[in-house]
Amino acid sequence: MKKNQTKIKTKIETLIRSLIFICLAASFLALTGCPSNTGTTAAGANVTASFASIYTNVLSTACIQCHVPGTPATNSGVTLDFRSAASAFSTLRSSTASGGSSVGTCGTVPIITAGAANQSYLAGVLFADYHTANFAGHNGCTPYATHLQNQNLNSNEEVAIVGWINTGAANN
Repeated sequence: MKKNQTKIKTKIETLIRSLIFICLAASFLALTGCPSNTGTTAAGANVTASFASIYTNVLSTACIQCHVPGTPATNSGVTLDFRSAASAFSTLRSSTASGGSSVGTCGTVPIITAGAANQSYLAGVLFADYHTANFAGHNGCTPYATHLQNQNLNSNEEVAIVGWINTGAANN
């Protein structure tokens, strides 16, 4: 009987150690900013519907990892360049869906359509409410879905980005 109790106790101790290890590993990944879970900004609730705020608190922190020349997104043909506020604004306002982010017939959809988030590919890529089939009236266009899962933008960041687009997407 004692032998069985000892075996059970050993198995429980091993299970507890394993659970502790798993919790510590998950905490480490969360604190070090695992690339597939980037996006929540340090400022979070402080993001406002101005380009300067969005660039400082979102684009230059969460998006810059892939959207600068020589990184995975630009290597697959996505033309967005977030190295500086000037290059970010320029490419957001002048580019259309391209490269690995283009699905179906999205190639002519503007990244930003000033005054219309529902016609702006950026909103369709980042936010589930805007991610629709036949996006922006383009038959066969469905925005790239990976950002919906791996960018943890909070509701304030969504309100700021959509508000900025809907009020004209000015360089403010």
